[in-house]
Amino acid sequence: MHPLQTVGMFGGEILCLIAFQIVKIGRYLSSDLEKPKSPDEGFPPTIFALPAFLDLLGSSLMNIGLTMTHASVYQMLRGSVVVFTGILSILFLGRRLGAHHWAGMVLVMAGAFIVGLSSVLGHAEGSGMQPSNPFLGNLLVVLAQVIVALQMVAEERFLKSYKI
Repeated sequence: MHPLQTVGMFGGEILCLIAFQIVKIGRYLSSDLEKPKSPDEGFPPTIFALPAFLDLLGSSLMNIGLTMTHASVYQMLRGSVVVFTGILSILFLGRRLGAHHWAGMVLVMAGAFIVGLSSVLGHAEGSGMQPSNPFLGNLLVVLAQVIVALQMVAEERFLKSYKI
């Protein structure tokens, strides 16, 4: 994603948050039922700060990594998020994974490893532009997938813990 696309995406998300708050406050003010103490009584709004920060950090690292590696490798490495999400959901959510989950995660990891390694070791003599630093780009993309997995696990934990 181009940096301007990222800014546009996050700007749109902020506009949705503003619209959500306007609708929520409007419902609160027009309600004839017994009113809660505040429009945010069900959950602390600050719980969205951690997932939002992780989303921004993960998107930024992916964009930087994309500028240093092949686009096809970038897309393949993005699939490794399922491996990290699976492992983190065991650690933080207490989830148990079946044998088919583990088999899928091993296959995804093997595929991502092979694709990432080939981009670092391969020296294609093509007419296209070559990436500036495939190893660092691949590393940043994989690190971004760990951060995105943390975001997903945090969001699931918050959604289960609060009435949102």
